[in-house]
Amino acid sequence: MLPTTARAALQLRDVLPHARFVRATDIQFSSCDIDPRRCRPGSLFVAITTDDNDGHEDAWEAVHHGASAVLAERLLPVSTPQAIVRDTRAAYGRLAHALAGNPSHDLQTFAIAGGPGKTAVAILLEAILFAAGGTVAWRNSLASFDGEEVSDLPSNQSNAWELAEWLARSAAHRCNQAIVEVSTEQLATHGLAGLQADVAILHGGLQANVVSARQPAAARRLTTRLINQLKSRAAVVANVDDAALFELLGQIKSPTLTAGLRNPADVMATILERHTSEQTFLLQAGPESVPVRTPLLGDHQVSNCLSAAAAAILAGIDLPTIARGIERVAWIPGQLERLECGQPFSVFVDGGDTPDTVELALRTVRRVTAGRVIALCGAKSNLPSEHRARLGHTLERFAHVQILTNDNPGEEAPLEIIHDLLDGFLKPERALVRPDRAGAVAWALSQARPGDSVVLCGKAMDGIQQLEDGDHPWDDGEQARQWLYRQQAAPSARPKLRVFTG
Repeated sequence: MLPTTARAALQLRDVLPHARFVRATDIQFSSCDIDPRRCRPGSLFVAITTDDNDGHEDAWEAVHHGASAVLAERLLPVSTPQAIVRDTRAAYGRLAHALAGNPSHDLQTFAIAGGPGKTAVAILLEAILFAAGGTVAWRNSLASFDGEEVSDLPSNQSNAWELAEWLARSAAHRCNQAIVEVSTEQLATHGLAGLQADVAILHGGLQANVVSARQPAAARRLTTRLINQLKSRAAVVANVDDAALFELLGQIKSPTLTAGLRNPADVMATILERHTSEQTFLLQAGPESVPVRTPLLGDHQVSNCLSAAAAAILAGIDLPTIARGIERVAWIPGQLERLECGQPFSVFVDGGDTPDTVELALRTVRRVTAGRVIALCGAKSNLPSEHRARLGHTLERFAHVQILTNDNPGEEAPLEIIHDLLDGFLKPERALVRPDRAGAVAWALSQARPGDSVVLCGKAMDGIQQLEDGDHPWDDGEQARQWLYRQQAAPSARPKLRVFTG
């Protein structure tokens, strides 16, 4: 948690009107903390229970450091005034935002929840809002921007205090809109409590991310938790390409705009053309339509565009501006980043390292490739052998040429990892084993012919490779670029000129 700063005193009853007070009729506070060691005279200590610790047991220490009151879920044996609430995590979020001045009141706020694709939706929506003239703060799974500075995300992204501080900075920097990508952990631990959103974007996959398919009620609770944090005149975007979300539609009481590629929806798309470098689709909303050309490949990226477009429509943005914003996005980090180095075949770098994500990447590339798909992939250490076998099976099924190499083996024997991958092959003798990743990348590119596609899977954004002797700098894209440019510069690659005289 960030250190507290001096703020105007607030009355606890104004923030938590349903709290039960002990030894006081109300509690005045200008700072609060969940770490008893950081409490100072006048602080409100909030006792939060986590998987590792019960904060109620730290109340005496907090009082010892000067806390003048305690917020808890049960009565505690301390002499200071106390306030009792049902869930201190939710209460802490509301306190954090209140102390920050409730900054989401001053920002048009978009909260994006769901499964894979949230980050792409956040990036696309930011581009659309920017194209419409907005001053946008954003916070996705990669980084955050507060209107002045791009920053890495904190280690604990579920910290409501840090989120409130970021929103306050964004408002102070004169942003008028904020995009918040919401993790399932944030929803489960009330890390979003206190935020008030104008649009909740439910992009699907929430159920699979949070619970098993046998517990859909938990996903419904988390969806409801986000919707309950909407402003009074707010609305919901629901991507109905997700079957579980489609079933939840009837339970969403807020005004809802649906988006979908495969199911009937308010905002839809028709694919017009697909190539290895781009695809074109017709974006449709009611009687209006506009063509959109994007280098983002695959049906899933069109679905991401639809969720972003639907949110923009709720913000009052017209379709031509939405199309212009989408077309500004040249790539999504870690998602089939295309390399153009003058080569006569396609090269993609993708961060997928699970059976599902690798299958999605290879299916997408195979759909637009006239020749062969050459896939390079490894498996990280400390994964079950069954997981690796499934990954190997995926590679054999969706790639014409499979190259097995190191990912992040760490201290695990690389050949043992590769052996587990081969266990998923029906014909393991057809796979090429090259543990040295640099050599494997070079070999994959050397085998490509015009019309082929090379897909380098698993290490699009790591920046390092974890080997037995430690961490080494690594970048699949940079390795591929260097190899491709060397080929272009090689004498054999240069056209030979014949001079005629006479």
